Amino acid sequence: MIVSRIVGFIIYSALIVLSVWSWAVAIRKWQEYQVLDRETRRFKDMIKRNSGSILDLFKGSLSLPRVPVVAVYEAACRELDYFIQHHAEGGQSRLPKVALEHIHNAIYRTITDELDKLNRSMAVLATAISCGPFLGLLGTVSGILLVFRRLGTLGNASLSVVAPGVYQALLTTVAGLLVAIPAVLFYNYYSSRNRKVSTDVENFAMELMAAIEKNYCI
Repeated sequence: MIVSRIVGFIIYSALIVLSVWSWAVAIRKWQEYQVLDRETRRFKDMIKRNSGSILDLFKGSLSLPRVPVVAVYEAACRELDYFIQHHAEGGQSRLPKVALEHIHNAIYRTITDELDKLNRSMAVLATAISCGPFLGLLGTVSGILLVFRRLGTLGNASLSVVAPGVYQALLTTVAGLLVAIPAVLFYNYYSSRNRKVSTDVENFAMELMAAIEKNYCI
């Protein structure tokens, strides 16, 4: 009896930790995406209003938002500025094609890093999805074992003998599902948001590369 209570306590504690952890991640990511959407729109408005060089915002005094598209823009501008200063041909801001390859590599390294940051906490939701039902199943098995043990000890199958173990078995099953189901919903929602961000960043990177090639490359 004491062992079953200890097992039940461990299982419930683990489920509570998983639930709190996954909800905390979900709330934090919701806030993160609210900021990301707002700041991305702000940066794109700044790009539209900029009528000068691609490097104007990079070299300007304005504080740029800390979002993936800005990280891509800054990575491209750092490489572009370096090549203009050190490798521009004929004293003009015209760059050889090899410069475009370096800028391209810098952009896609940055995209990979930024998407990794977005996906970093998704492992918590995946853990809740996979572990929640299994912990619930472990509690179910523990409850059934308790039932059989009491039946063997007391030698009768009355409701007072069977009910505690069945109750524990069903309750842990429900608890495991209550952990896993919200985590599945959160995981699917944020996975779709991550794909949308990835698409937006890659589209921005292609537009930026096209503008650099048009204005600076031979």
